[in-house]
Amino acid sequence: MRPHVVVIGGGFAGAAAASALTEAGVPVTLIEQRSTLGGRASSLKDGVTKEEVDNGQHFFLGSYRETRRFLRRLKVEDRLKFFPSLRIPFASAQGRRSELRCPSLPYSWGLAAGLLRHQELLFRDRWSLSRGFVSFRLRKIENLADLTVSQWLDRLRQTPGARRAFWTPLCLATLNEHPDAACAEALSSVLRQGFLGPSSDRRLGHSTVGLSKLWAMEFKAYLKRQEGVISHQQKVTGFRVSGSRVEKVLLESGEEVDVGTVICAVPLASFMKIRPEGLRDHYRELETETHSSILSIHLWFPRPFMDEPFVGLLDTNVQWVFDRHKMWENGGASPGSVTLVISGAAAFEKMTSEELVEMAMKDLRKCFPLLKDDPIHASVTWEKQATPSPSPDGWKRRPSVATPLENFFLAGDWVGPGLPATIEAACRSGHQAAKLAQAFFEKAASPQNITMTGVGTC
Repeated sequence: MRPHVVVIGGGFAGAAAASALTEAGVPVTLIEQRSTLGGRASSLKDGVTKEEVDNGQHFFLGSYRETRRFLRRLKVEDRLKFFPSLRIPFASAQGRRSELRCPSLPYSWGLAAGLLRHQELLFRDRWSLSRGFVSFRLRKIENLADLTVSQWLDRLRQTPGARRAFWTPLCLATLNEHPDAACAEALSSVLRQGFLGPSSDRRLGHSTVGLSKLWAMEFKAYLKRQEGVISHQQKVTGFRVSGSRVEKVLLESGEEVDVGTVICAVPLASFMKIRPEGLRDHYRELETETHSSILSIHLWFPRPFMDEPFVGLLDTNVQWVFDRHKMWENGGASPGSVTLVISGAAAFEKMTSEELVEMAMKDLRKCFPLLKDDPIHASVTWEKQATPSPSPDGWKRRPSVATPLENFFLAGDWVGPGLPATIEAACRSGHQAAKLAQAFFEKAASPQNITMTGVGTC
């Protein structure tokens, strides 16, 4: 029999794992609880306009090598648009416009040059940033895993202006958490892998289609060509374990699926509910994990008011505004349709949709004084468990892809050390899980193991 892998979860992590195994010639069955793919990075249809909106706008960086490898495998990498260099326009609550523009210089020189020219930074802010980056590169402060971002910035003697215009926006955008709660080591990993490497790594990009149209259709066709199977609307409730291996996947319907190996690529909260009995104690410390939410406010105006596809906002509750019409180049959004995003949005979870829209409009009018129109339609979407909160304790507890069960592997944005919960982390863990699953099967299917198994059962 050919090796068979069951992948649970149809988000970026599960799809990356399943497609990598398919590429290697390993038959795959992917089980997804919902009727659509994409997980926590997907789209939904607005009930009034019938236009798609993402459940959280996502940036992509040139350093997202595993994400781009996954999209390249499906021949859809060209649906990402990358800018030649890092350039982020900002608008403040005082109505000022500025930008962080980093030239194509290698390593830290490019970011340093951009920060020195950032109009929202005073001389003392630029000096504190320069001094802080020197200390960071020289690793003068160790044990960052034990510090919050705020504690780290205190030790780096960062000014309030440097935090306001650089550190806080960076922390919220990449970690989905506020500096007082986020782990310093998590932010330092973002700097090392995304901003202080080659200039090509700093290139900022975005999807030119809604996230549900980025790869889902091509993924289905890719698996089908290799006799892979996608089973939608099937809820996994647990596993049957024998010794050190998983033998069956249990479904809510009562069906039991035989497996050769399993890659569990579901969110952390879902994994904790269905994890195999033999792993209950091993992952017990993850039961206390908390999550950070993402709030998206979608507005439709009678006419466009932005010149850029996206703008970062300063001194406001809203952190980003995205012009969907400019970003989605295939006409997937009407002119004047925008999405406003707040990361680490727990403070707003008790507000009504009407209150959130009113708050967003106040922020928009401050940052865009020429905006006089009222929205003709508005909707609000929440992803309340968007990412595990990257606290110092949570960062140190991130589990590895391999588990104590020899044919059971994990994948997801919460899995594996070295990266915060991002699309890149999901794809990286998915590819690592696929590699381990393939190696397990090559070993299990070798003639020597087959012979030994036969002798043992005679």
